[in-house]
Amino acid sequence: MTNKSFQQDVGAYLHGVNALNPAVVTATTVAAGTELDGVDINRLSDPVNLTVSAKVIIPYSYSLAAAETATLKSNAQDGASTTAYTDYDDKDGSTANSVTVGSTATTAAQTGNGVLEYDLDLAAARQYVRIQLTPTFSATSADTNDVGGVMVFGGGTVLPAA
Repeated sequence: MTNKSFQQDVGAYLHGVNALNPAVVTATTVAAGTELDGVDINRLSDPVNLTVSAKVIIPYSYSLAAAETATLKSNAQDGASTTAYTDYDDKDGSTANSVTVGSTATTAAQTGNGVLEYDLDLAAARQYVRIQLTPTFSATSADTNDVGGVMVFGGGTVLPAA
C-alpha cells in the first residue's frame, strides 16, 4: 500500500522520454511493413538514471478504407552500445506486442484512435534501450496510421524523478 502523498503525486516518481518520433505511415510508403527503430535511450544518463521499470506507450490514429485493417507490432530492445541491439522481453515474457484496428466487415471508411502499451522490467537490461514498431496494412491504397512513442520510466534510485 502506498501513502496518500504518493498517490496524489505519482508523477514525481516517473519520467517520460520520447521513444519514437512521430510519423505518418501510409499503406503505399516504404515504412509500411518495415520495422521502425525508436530513439536510443541511455539508461545511465539523466533523467533515466538506471530505473528498473518502464511502460511503453504508443499512441496511434488511423484512417482506413472500408473492409481494411492495420496492425501495429512493437518490441523493446537493449544493447551495450547504440549499434548492437537485441530483442528484450517485456514484463510478460513476450518480445512482441500488437494491436489490430479496423474491420473486414465494414462497408464505410474507418477512423479511430488508440494506444498500444506494455510494461518492461529493466532490471536485467543493458545500458541502452529502444523500442521498435512495425506498421502493416491489409490494403495497398492510401490508408494511414499516425504513430509515435513514449517510455515512462519509474523505480529509479533518485527520487523524486525530476
